[in-house]
Amino acid sequence: MTTKLQVWNEALNHLGDAPIQTITDRVPSVSAFSIVYDNLVARCFVAGDWNFAKRSAQLVPNPLGVPAIGFTTVFSYPLNWVKTIVVTNSPANTQWMQDMVEEQDGVSANTSAIWMRYTALLDDEAVWPVWFADYVAIALARTTCRRIKQSNSDEERLFQLERRALQAAKAVDGQNENMRSIYKGSWLNGRSSGSRCGNIVVSGGGGIRLEEGDV
Repeated sequence: MTTKLQVWNEALNHLGDAPIQTITDRVPSVSAFSIVYDNLVARCFVAGDWNFAKRSAQLVPNPLGVPAIGFTTVFSYPLNWVKTIVVTNSPANTQWMQDMVEEQDGVSANTSAIWMRYTALLDDEAVWPVWFADYVAIALARTTCRRIKQSNSDEERLFQLERRALQAAKAVDGQNENMRSIYKGSWLNGRSSGSRCGNIVVSGGGGIRLEEGDV
């Protein structure tokens, strides 16, 4: 079971520094880590379509929100949302929703109920796979190396290490992937007879429900 202390000490190991005893130790590394850690973890979750962090939820209408122009209802993002995978009008994921738009306030649509498949921000290190914790530790070391070491001599080495760790983490996480959706971009959508293109579904075998892959 991974802890924040373990992640921070692994980052210190990559920096060549001595480990800490607690995450409240009065040392420069703890101060540096505390400043960047939460935002850095969020960026790490955004960096991949992590199967271990995929969640499904029915979105709740936001009565105080302002729908996008042309839509009647705006739905709030889940509290732990960091990235959308797909929005549907069916919990069984049988209908791919096209008539919707995402903005800062949430998801606007002309319907009373929608569901979202999304990447969640899991801020409890105990649920992280080891390979994801390793990636976060290296990213933390790279992000804080100048402040802690008072030098940029390790920055390139840690940058390359972080890049390889991200690739390795995606490869391991991808082994749990059964089906993914490839979204057609705006270039194709703009050339599809005035209507939005559907999604291309790539299956590794069998159908998949919206909740599959939840932990």
